[in-house]
Order: sequence, then structure tokens, then C-alpha cells
Amino acid sequence: MEMYFISMIRGFDKYGTNGNRCVGYFETFQEAEEAVINNDCDIYEAGYYPYAVIEGVKPGLYAISEKSFWYQYNKETKKYEKIKFPEILSHFMGFTIG
Repeated sequence: MEMYFISMIRGFDKYGTNGNRCVGYFETFQEAEEAVINNDCDIYEAGYYPYAVIEGVKPGLYAISEKSFWYQYNKETKKYEKIKFPEILSHFMGFTIG
């Protein structure tokens, strides 16, 4: 069974992410995505984390996600919106617990 981990990201550059924190996980992608989109528990942290990523991770040692779903906070709607994978991070993987 895959678990869906959510990490909040302050920013990123060619060296990787700049301040990230795994804030939780869910048993389904739908639950994880709903929590991100709706900014549950203010995961945006009043502007500190403009980006979020959801990764599905299977149980096991050294488990990492093969796919990630990225979001950016929209100040007007006060919700996160899906964005494309940031190309600058193309040589990185495992942003949550991997």
C-alpha cells in the first residue's frame, strides 16, 4: 500500500530545495491533495511555504517516490494550485521522506 506524504517547500534552486518540511501523510492521494489545495491547518504558514509536493511512497527500506505532484500557493484564492514539476529540480528525487 502506498502512503501519500506532503512536504512544504520554501523555495528551490539548482542546488535543491531551500527549506522543506514533511508535514504529514494520508492513505489516499485524494485526501492528501484535498489537504494541500485547501491549505489545511495553514500549511502555507502565513507565507513561509509557497510550494507543496505530494509523493506516493511504498513501504520498505530506502523507499522513494517515482512520481511527485507539485503545487504553488495562490494568494488571491488562498488555495494551492497544481503546477508542473520544477525543471530546475530534475536531477533530484525524494522530497518527502526519501
